[in-house]
Order: sequence, then structure tokens, then C-alpha cells
Amino acid sequence: MDRHATPPADALLAQFLGGAFNADTRLVQMPPRVGRQLRAAGLLLDERYRWATWDDERNDRVARQGEQLTVAQLCFTWMAGISPDHKSDIWLVGPSGMGKDHLARVMAVALAIRWQWTALRCDWMVLTEELKPNNGASTTLQPYKVADVLIVSDPDQPDQTLFKNKKLGELVRARQDKVTIWTANTPLRTFCQRIRTSSRRDERRGYNGVGTMLATKMEEAATTIESRLLGRVEMEVPFTSPRGDWRKQQYERRAENALQHRG
Repeated sequence: MDRHATPPADALLAQFLGGAFNADTRLVQMPPRVGRQLRAAGLLLDERYRWATWDDERNDRVARQGEQLTVAQLCFTWMAGISPDHKSDIWLVGPSGMGKDHLARVMAVALAIRWQWTALRCDWMVLTEELKPNNGASTTLQPYKVADVLIVSDPDQPDQTLFKNKKLGELVRARQDKVTIWTANTPLRTFCQRIRTSSRRDERRGYNGVGTMLATKMEEAATTIESRLLGRVEMEVPFTSPRGDWRKQQYERRAENALQHRG
């Protein structure tokens, strides 16, 4: 397949949304309720897909059933099979700066518009810190449990703890009949293995049985997360690029140009 023959993201959106999206004007027709919810969630600035044109050329093609598809094409193939009667998860994996969250937003908004669903996004590191009882905040998992579509960013960062595992297990269980788009730096099976490894860290704290109790709880959480995620994730999409982390490269180039300018 010729790289230049690949439909751009706007064309894929037009195919998925049908008459709701105009590829020429890049405007989308949506119910006012859906638009208000997406703007409140920070997923849509206005009715124009300002971030719909996605640079897919920096990612390698993905082989699927004998075809060579771009990452965007593969994700939209997955989206085409999602409906109120069939829901599953997707795991976007790759280095930082490859466009995982960017494409996740495009997919979440497109699903919300097509099926008039609610959509939210959460940074798992930030959310779990806010959920801790001693921070004084009133943050709750409830909105993320009930959203029809949820983007969960960086569930694999930083290392796993009993608190994070329990909260993640709680979220995974509650979202069994919802659509979740995960963006991570590690493959799904590697992430599940990391959770299992973390469940054994406290075994050395054998005094008064505290270590054994914690290890047992973490193992229970790990089993729940692993069984639910591996059963729910229909597709794992690897983001790769021969150019590496393009954001880091851009930052280094800007810093170098600034130094040359000052000199």
C-alpha cells in the first residue's frame, strides 16, 4: 500500500461519522448536549476538529490480517466495530510524544458524537494522587466509572502500589460494559506482569502478618486487573517511529536554536 494513498485522518473521520462530519470545512454536526459535555470534559474546543489532522507518517505500519495499515487506520477499524451492543477496550502503547493521547481524543470524541455517548479523560498519576484520603480533596472515581467512553493516560506510571492497584481494579470492574481507551508506555502483558511483581514486594515485611496481608490484597487486585483487562482489550496498537521521540527532538532543536540566537 502506497503511503501517499493512505486516507488522512479527516477522511477517516468522515467515513466513520458519515454526514455528521464535513471533511471540507472540518465542521461536525452534533447534538447540543453532546457538544456541551465534550467541551466541559476538555475534549473538544468547539465544533471544529482542531486536532483531527493527525500526522500518521511518523508511525510504522501495523500488520493486521495480511494488511499493512497505519496506526490511524487500525484504530478506526476498531472503532467501526464498536456499538451500544458491542463494547471493548483498546490499548495504545509506545514512547512519549508519539501521538497516543492525540489519537485517543479523536477516537473518544468520534464515538461520543456517533452514539451520543459521554466521554471523559483522566491522567491516572494525577487522579490517584487526588484520590488519596489524606489529600483533603473531594475527588471521586464515580464520573469515570459511568462515562460511556474513557481515556486513561499512563496507568503504568509510576510504579504500582496497593492503593493504585485497588483503585485500578475498582475502575476496571465498574467499566466492564463501557469503552476504555488506554494510553501507556508499556505493552499490556508487561503491565500486568509488573502489577503481579509489585504484589509480592511486601512479603519481606513478615512482622505481625502485615506483609502477608498486603501481599494477599495486592495479589487479589493484580488478578482482577489482569483477568479483566486481558479479556476486555480487543486490540493493542503499537506506536513506533524510526525518528524516536519527536517531542524530545523538537525540544532539543528549539533549545539549540535559542543558544545559537543568543550567541
